[in-house]
Amino acid sequence: MGSFDTNYKIWEGERYYQAGKEQLAVYLKLEDAREGYYVVFDHRNNPIPRVEMETIDGLTIRSYVIPVVQQQPSSI
Repeated sequence: MGSFDTNYKIWEGERYYQAGKEQLAVYLKLEDAREGYYVVFDHRNNPIPRVEMETIDGLTIRSYVIPVVQQQPSSI
């Protein structure tokens, strides 16, 4: 009905990244939504940003992997 849903995660690896998109598709069906946004925050040492759009079971999933670069806290 023109509505959408958003799912937020922290990077846990490629397998979990892909599983999260499938999980979002299930939520979209339950909510009778046609599209969803999947936002993943990547805290790895060398994060790689991603922007993807795909169709899963006729639903549009827009995925964004956002690098989060922080300095290590001091050990004082």
